[in-house]
Amino acid sequence: MKVSITVCLSVGTTGCPEAGGHLWAYLNWALGLRALGCEVIWLEQPSLSAPPQKMRANVAAVKSHLQPYGLSECLALSSHTGEPFPREVAEGCLDLTAATEADLLLELRYDTPPEVVGRFRRSALVDIDPGLLQIWMSTGGISIAPHSLYFTIGETVGQACAVPRRGAHLALYPPLCGAGLVVAPPGCEGRVVHHGIELVSE
Repeated sequence: MKVSITVCLSVGTTGCPEAGGHLWAYLNWALGLRALGCEVIWLEQPSLSAPPQKMRANVAAVKSHLQPYGLSECLALSSHTGEPFPREVAEGCLDLTAATEADLLLELRYDTPPEVVGRFRRSALVDIDPGLLQIWMSTGGISIAPHSLYFTIGETVGQACAVPRRGAHLALYPPLCGAGLVVAPPGCEGRVVHHGIELVSE
């Protein structure tokens, strides 16, 4: 019997759920993994500094965007500080304990805390901003937690760049789910070009 692999995507859309191109950058990976037969958990880390009403609205918006793709029930929440979310915010979402049952954490947002990354059996960071990520790291603008593997579409891996030396480095090109014009998730207004794909809202 074939056993599917569960991948937890660490993403960041609750801060600006109306940004269709930003959402698609992550959704592209989620749909690509699903096409390969993987189960997907969508891990968000909303800021606890926002008012509960705002957090609740943003989480609800993300769930709404994920619903057409069958991912709304796969949304998990974790805080950077480890503090619990208000009940009205976390209702209907998975928690971090459930997310860590995944076979792999795929880090797409870069700033998942080391204590969260360390709870997963395996983890991999995917550089979806080649060049920019190296600049952010070299200038101290971002600190990357240790991961089992690092993937990049940059061409300077192994040269003088700020990609961490821990673990293996592999070149990777992103999946492409759909082509040409893609309908943006509901609520994502306007036309946005991201990764060569034009998102068009209905």
